[in-house]
Amino acid sequence: GRGDYAAYRIEVGRRHRVEPRQIVGALANEGGLGRDDFGAINIKPDFSIVELPSNMSPTVLEKLKGTRISGRLIEIKADRGNPGQRSGDSRDGGPRGGGYERRDRPARADGDKPFRKPRHKD
Repeated sequence: GRGDYAAYRIEVGRRHRVEPRQIVGALANEGGLGRDDFGAINIKPDFSIVELPSNMSPTVLEKLKGTRISGRLIEIKADRGNPGQRSGDSRDGGPRGGGYERRDRPARADGDKPFRKPRHKD
């Protein structure tokens, strides 16, 4: 169940151009974690919240503290959820379907004729 995860804060976020898979990759490498060890990953502008097993050993946590993502030390620590934060801010726009849909698809060759309504003069 979801109770098996604890939230950890890491000091890399959206403005450091991190993606969930980078976080998973780095933590899995350093801590010997498997994909199933990761719960939700919530990337904020300046930091991220990662759910990891609540029974994760302190040794693993120590290893993870030295991890760098995008060149930044992640300084992982248990997220106590600052009471000062609005609890609504985790919903910041919901999942952004992958976030990188190519906007620059080449126009299909058959679609580039401007569509003219036939003018019927009666």
